[in-house]
Amino acid sequence: MLFPTLVCAQINTDRVMTIARNALYFEDYVLSIQYFNQVINAKPYLYEPYFFRALAKLNLEDFQGAEADCDAAIQRNPFVVGAYQIRGLARIRQSKFDGAIEDYQKALHYDPENITLWHNLTLSHIQKKDYDSAKEDLENLLKVSPRYTRAYLMRGEVSLQQKDTIAALNDFNKALELDKYDPDAWAARAIVKLQQSKYGEAESDFDRAIHLSAKNAGNYINRALARFHQNNLRGAMSDYDLALDIDPNNFIGHYNRGLLRARVGDDNRAIEDFDFVIKMEPDNMMAIFNRGLLRAQTGDYRGAIQDYSTVINQHPNFLAGYYQRAEARKKIGDRKGAEQDEFKLLWDNLDFPYVDAVLISLYTGWRPQELALIQLKDVDLENQTLTGGLKTKAGKGRVVPIHHKIFELVKSNYDYANSIGSKFLFNDRNVYDKSNLYMTYDKYRGRFRKVMKHLNLEHTPDDTRHTFISECKALEISDYVIKLLIGHELKDVTEKYYTHRTIEQLRGYVELIPELPAPEAYQGAIRDLL
Repeated sequence: MLFPTLVCAQINTDRVMTIARNALYFEDYVLSIQYFNQVINAKPYLYEPYFFRALAKLNLEDFQGAEADCDAAIQRNPFVVGAYQIRGLARIRQSKFDGAIEDYQKALHYDPENITLWHNLTLSHIQKKDYDSAKEDLENLLKVSPRYTRAYLMRGEVSLQQKDTIAALNDFNKALELDKYDPDAWAARAIVKLQQSKYGEAESDFDRAIHLSAKNAGNYINRALARFHQNNLRGAMSDYDLALDIDPNNFIGHYNRGLLRARVGDDNRAIEDFDFVIKMEPDNMMAIFNRGLLRAQTGDYRGAIQDYSTVINQHPNFLAGYYQRAEARKKIGDRKGAEQDEFKLLWDNLDFPYVDAVLISLYTGWRPQELALIQLKDVDLENQTLTGGLKTKAGKGRVVPIHHKIFELVKSNYDYANSIGSKFLFNDRNVYDKSNLYMTYDKYRGRFRKVMKHLNLEHTPDDTRHTFISECKALEISDYVIKLLIGHELKDVTEKYYTHRTIEQLRGYVELIPELPAPEAYQGAIRDLL
C-alpha cells in the first residue's frame, strides 16, 4: 500500500519543479520561490530547488538569501559550478569580494575554460583594487578566448587605473579591431581621448558609440564634456538634455547641466538642476555652495546665506564660503554678520603680510597714521598696553590696553623689530634698505590695499577704527570711555575733571569686545564720534 503513494509523491515533485522553473524563466520570481519551497519541503535533500531558488532571490536582490541557498546547494552537491557562480554574484553585491574570489576560483577548478567565471573573477579583483591579479586573470581569459573583446576592455580599464594610458589605448584599439560594432569599445577609447585633451577625436568616438547605442545616457554626458571643451556650449547643452530624457534621475547629468546653465546665465534653471542634485545628495556641499552662488545672483540673498551657512557648518575652514556669505549679508543690511565673516577671513590669513597689523588696528581703534608710528618704547608687554596718538591733546600720549587676542601678534612684531634694530613696532619686511624699514602711512595704506585685494574685500584703512567704535557702541560702552580709547577730547566738564579711568578699567571694557562687527543701528552714533 505504501509503494503507490511514494511513486505519486515523486511524480508530483517533478511536476512542481517544472512549474517552478517555468515561472523562473518567465521572471515571476515570487511565484517560482513558492513552488521551490514546496519541493524543498517534500525533498530537502535535493540541491536543485535550493540552487534555482537562489537564482530567483538574486533577481529579487535578496542577496543574503541567495547566498544562504547556494550554501545549502553546495552542501548537498559541491560539484555544481553554477552554485559557486551565483553565490559569487551574491557576495559581490554584498561587497564580499574575498568570498566571491574564492567561489570563482573553486568553480574554475571544475570548469577552467568558463569565460563568465574568468570575467567575474577579474571584476572581483578590480573591485579590491588588486590590479595585478586582475591582469593575470585576463591573461588566462585571453588564452581561453583570444577574441573576447570584453577582456581587452577590462584590461584597458585596469591600465587606466594604473595610469598607463598607452596600454589602455592599445587594448581599446584591439577591441575595436575585433568588433567595430561594440559601442562600449568606442566609448572606452573616447574616454582616453578625453583625458588626453583630444576633444575632437573624443567627440568623434562618442558619436560612433551613440550611433550604436542611442539609449546610453553616459555617452551623451561624456560627449557633452568633449563639446564643452571645444566651446560648443549649445551642443553640450543638447547632450545633457538628451541624457536626462533617457535617464531623468541621472545625478551627474543634472550637476553638469546646472554648471553649464550657470555659465550661460540661465541661473533659475541652473538652480532647478542643483535642487534636484541636493535632493538626491543632501550632503553634497559643492552643489549647495553652487546653488548659493546662483541664488545670490538671482537676488535670493537669504536663500544664498542659508546655503553658505550649511557649507560653513560642515567645513568651518572653507574661506570662500565666508566671503560669499559676507557679500550676501551686506545685501540684506546685515552688516554685523558680514563683518563677522570678514573677520574670520582675516584670522585665517595671518600668514599673508600685514594681516596682523589690520587685526591689531581692529582691536585697538588706532588711526592708520598712529598705528604706523608706534615705537617699541611705547609698547609695554608686561602691562600689555600701547601708548601713542596724534592730532589733539586728548589723542596724543593715550594708553590703550592690548586685547588678549592680539597680544601674540603685537609681541611677534615687537620681537621682529628688535631683531632688525628698528625702533618702530611695524616695519616693512619687503625692503632691503635698512634705513627705510619703518611703516609710513603711505606704506601702510599700500599694504592694507594688498590685504584687501588678497581677501577680495573692499575697505579703507580707516574702516578698522570705525569697526572698533561700532563694537564699543554695540556693547553699550559709554561715549566717555570710547573717547578715552580713541583719543577724542572730553567736552563734559564733570567727566573731564572728576572721572578717572584706570588702565585696568579700560582693559575691562576692551576685553568685552568679542568679534568686532557692528550692527547698522550704531552707524549714526559712530559718525558723531568720528
